[in-house]
Amino acid sequence: MHATEIDRLARGLGEVKAVDGQGEIAGTIKFIHKSGRVHIQSVDAQGLAAATRLQARGSAPVDSFIRRVVKRAVEKVNKHTHREVLKPTRCGELRHSFVTWAHETGQEIRPRAGGVPLHTVAAVDVLQTQNASAALGPADQEV
Repeated sequence: MHATEIDRLARGLGEVKAVDGQGEIAGTIKFIHKSGRVHIQSVDAQGLAAATRLQARGSAPVDSFIRRVVKRAVEKVNKHTHREVLKPTRCGELRHSFVTWAHETGQEIRPRAGGVPLHTVAAVDVLQTQNASAALGPADQEV
């Protein structure tokens, strides 16, 4: 989601809905995309809880706060590994994950109606984790 979409959802201009019996999918988030089209995104329990808290708060966190939190997390990982394993990223860079995954895995990952199944995302994440683990020494992998 873009920051503007997250902000609209937080301000109540979207719908957070719990669903039952859908495996790992705990709910959906319905919001207006920047193009004006309605988007519905499937989320797990953690995503559902975050969206619910966001709407209860009534506003999205400001960009500078998010950057500080990400920077602290990156510094903690790098300190633990005694080298620069990670670099801070901006949230806007994360939305390009599907393109990156397609490039790294050699196959296109396309969302279907209702979203991308979590097992598909998890499978790609496992490949990325394995690639990252191969770059780290054994002592570095206990983060």
